[in-house]
Amino acid sequence: MIPDALKALNRDAWLLFLTRFTRLFAYGLVSVVLVFYLVGIGLSESQTGLLLTLTLIGDTAISLYLTTQAFRPPSATATALRSFDVSIPTKTSL
Repeated sequence: MIPDALKALNRDAWLLFLTRFTRLFAYGLVSVVLVFYLVGIGLSESQTGLLLTLTLIGDTAISLYLTTQAFRPPSATATALRSFDVSIPTKTSL
C-alpha cells in the first residue's frame, strides 16, 4: 500500500529517491567490505573503528561546508560579472 503523497510524486522525485537509496546502499556496502579489508591487512579493530569514525566526521564537515557555501547569496561582484556577460553581444555564424 503506497501512501497518497508518494503516488503524487513525479518522475524526477522518484529518480531522486532511487539515487539516494543507491548511494546509501553503496556507502553501507563499501563500509562493510572496507572493515574486512582493513582487518585483513593487519589493522586492529580499534584502529579500523577510529579510521571510519574520522572518515565520517570529515565527510560531515565537508558536507556542511559545501551546503553552507552553496546556498549563500551571490556577491555583488558575481552578480555584476553575470550581468556583464549577458550584455556582451556575440557573433553568430551564418
